[in-house]
Amino acid sequence: LLYTLSLFCLFVCVANAQLAKVPYNQLRPIGSFEKSWLTVQWGYVDDDDTTMYWNVTGATTGWVSVGWSEAGEKMDDGDYVVGFYSDGEDFYDIPTIVDRYSLSYERPPVDPTTQDIEIFDGYQEGGLTNIFFKRKMDTGDPFDYVITDGLCELLVAMGEEDLFDYHIQRSHVTINLVTNTVLRKSRDGWSGDSVGHYKTDDDDFEIEWGFTGEGDEEYIVWKVKAKTTGWFAFAISVDRFMPESDFIVMFVEDIDEDRHGWVTDRYIDDQYTRPKMDESQDIELLYAEQVDGYSYMSVARKVDTGDVQDRVIHDDDEYLLWAIGEEDLFDIHTKNGWATVNWRSGKVSDGNNLPLKWIHGMLMILAWFLIGIVSFGLCRYCKSLQGAAWLYVHLVLMLLTVILTLIAFVLIVVSVSVENEEHFVSYHAIAGLIIVILTIVQPLVITILKFPPVSLLLKGKAVPMILAMAQHRYFGYLMLVFALVNIGTGLDLSFQALRTGWRPSSIIFLIYHKINTMEFFCKK
Repeated sequence: LLYTLSLFCLFVCVANAQLAKVPYNQLRPIGSFEKSWLTVQWGYVDDDDTTMYWNVTGATTGWVSVGWSEAGEKMDDGDYVVGFYSDGEDFYDIPTIVDRYSLSYERPPVDPTTQDIEIFDGYQEGGLTNIFFKRKMDTGDPFDYVITDGLCELLVAMGEEDLFDYHIQRSHVTINLVTNTVLRKSRDGWSGDSVGHYKTDDDDFEIEWGFTGEGDEEYIVWKVKAKTTGWFAFAISVDRFMPESDFIVMFVEDIDEDRHGWVTDRYIDDQYTRPKMDESQDIELLYAEQVDGYSYMSVARKVDTGDVQDRVIHDDDEYLLWAIGEEDLFDIHTKNGWATVNWRSGKVSDGNNLPLKWIHGMLMILAWFLIGIVSFGLCRYCKSLQGAAWLYVHLVLMLLTVILTLIAFVLIVVSVSVENEEHFVSYHAIAGLIIVILTIVQPLVITILKFPPVSLLLKGKAVPMILAMAQHRYFGYLMLVFALVNIGTGLDLSFQALRTGWRPSSIIFLIYHKINTMEFFCKK
């Protein structure tokens, strides 16, 4: 009995002396990987760059684990360290760590060769379990992963009990442990500053992105949140319409009480069709989760995949399209939207101002294609009717035209400003500005001519009055022609974006020709 107690005391003393050998504050940190339920930190001590020290803390009173495998391989070919505390309540309880390995998706067995790890410290209190240990980067053990200055898969997990069994949480990240360079990230945190972020006002869709790597190995990483338990998607497009778009379609599926993410690389050519599956699937799933009616996924792809059906990420403004469906089956969307983004700079302009452009177009059509044409017809064909009644109707209609034109002008200026676009650079915008100027000048000239001092001055002088009335008449023609042409070009721009192949302007010019060659309203 005395001999047994002596051995027991020796064990406790040696164990505690061993745990106190390397305090935390001597750790020369390299990096960390943080989840809401577990944090792992690693680094060197002193000048020894051949041995890494690991500090793992999990929100559990069971086991915690950290592991390594080839980049992208995950659990089926991993090297693991599992740490836990015994269930005993004696004061001498210390953390236990075990070196394990795995060649399949089974419970990792104990390393059959050597235990190439050394425990230094740890604690279990407040619902947290911590282990602090060291391991050589190259142990020489064929069942241990060799840590190098290159990408590997860092694996973390934890369980509820001390018995090493099925995990309650797990995650992974592709990373260079020597340089702390992360290729991929999960939803809980970005490895650095994200480049850009877009979120709808109603919280239906949210996307954040950043870059990692260089040259041909540069990746863009997206993390997406959508208010759905069905499919959701986003696309990179040349405009806010679907043709010529590069789509990424995702959904989260429950399989055997475990959630799996599915992602597909799709595209649309020049027709309005359901996005087709890309022959080259150049998108990589990093993370998938579904919580409280929201789906979360993180995906990555190369900036330039070399696939002609994938859009290259440039430092230019492009369109971000998004859509949400109710079912996992990729079908008709229930919600969708768009925004302009520069993936490189992170600049985002929301597409919510689209109704302003629609209202602008409707007001211009109402002002000139309807009211303006009626007013023009009164002047040309109906001057002999009911004395001066035609004149008063003409004045009222033109006043409405002026008001509607100015309102439409203000709306389009606001819309262009919101989208951070340049003003008056397209032929449509320049023609619109000319219309607004003529719209202001035309009634101003008539007002001046009718102003009593001016009208008295010109009374009896035929030539000035003839010139003034000719100016009014031809300015009126010019206004109408400019307005109809610009309505046509505006519709042309929209229908070019829709790829319909026809021009609405041809119909407008046909109608204008009929007005000019027929007694449209009444015979003189």
